[in-house]
Amino acid sequence: MLKNDKRLLSILVLLIFASISLYAQVFEVKNILPIQNLSNKDIMFKQFCFDVEQNYMLLSQPVQNNEQIVSSILFYEYTAQENDTFFTLASRFNVGQETLATINHIANPSENISGKKLIVPNCKALYLSENPVSTFEILLKKKCGTTEPVAKFRINGEIFEFYPDYQIGMTERTFFLDSSYRMPLANSVLTSSFGMRISPISGKPLFHRGIDLASPEGSEVFSCASGYVTRVGYDNVYGKYIEIKHSETRRSFYAHLSNVLVSKDQFVKGSTIIGYVGVTGMTTGPHLHFEILDGNKNIDPLSVVSD
Repeated sequence: MLKNDKRLLSILVLLIFASISLYAQVFEVKNILPIQNLSNKDIMFKQFCFDVEQNYMLLSQPVQNNEQIVSSILFYEYTAQENDTFFTLASRFNVGQETLATINHIANPSENISGKKLIVPNCKALYLSENPVSTFEILLKKKCGTTEPVAKFRINGEIFEFYPDYQIGMTERTFFLDSSYRMPLANSVLTSSFGMRISPISGKPLFHRGIDLASPEGSEVFSCASGYVTRVGYDNVYGKYIEIKHSETRRSFYAHLSNVLVSKDQFVKGSTIIGYVGVTGMTTGPHLHFEILDGNKNIDPLSVVSD
């Protein structure tokens, strides 16, 4: 009986180490196959389409053989043409929007991808970078939590974690598809535009990095788009403020609030109530100071918002 117990223990240890080696293994992708045209006349594209069908069959098995799935994965490269869009390519490649978005760091479908070299795997899955770039990737990374990836692939020096059985939820999908920016107040009067102006506080010429929207104190302030709250605080000039990150480069800023309803690192959808108009900081009356930043540069919010 003791011998049988030892034998069983040895088998279990071997199985555990085999499982760990699969999860820990990083597969070096040395060859990326070029697709020139999205036509069956292109031998590579024809092969790619065949591969995708075979991998869908593997993924549909009641009990998935992860080693078989991983060994079947190949990576192709395609340079997006002038008339290509994210949606048309996701449909043509048939590997899911999340696949194309995560492995290529595409933050939202409205991005101009013309001329961009896209990596296209032949298996539908999440391919999350160990160092996520876009807010969409960060959201997915948090949702995966402590879930172990089935494998990892090193592509052009960057390691991507492979999650073949992850289902995109409504929150993530809504965030990804919601690429428009809206005014942060339902009703307001523009009292100060973006650019040079005479400061109402000092009376001197000063560059105004956002716009001022007058509205009654206590009016609801909405997030102009989905994103993560990166800063919440108080400043002698801006009073109570909130900063939200929407993409790799795009952020929004809300100041002179009377109250803040969100906290740092919180995910908010577009049109979520994040606070209320106030008179905190240096202000001559109740209004919202609203900024949009692209990288470290302020841009005119009215050139971005859709209403």
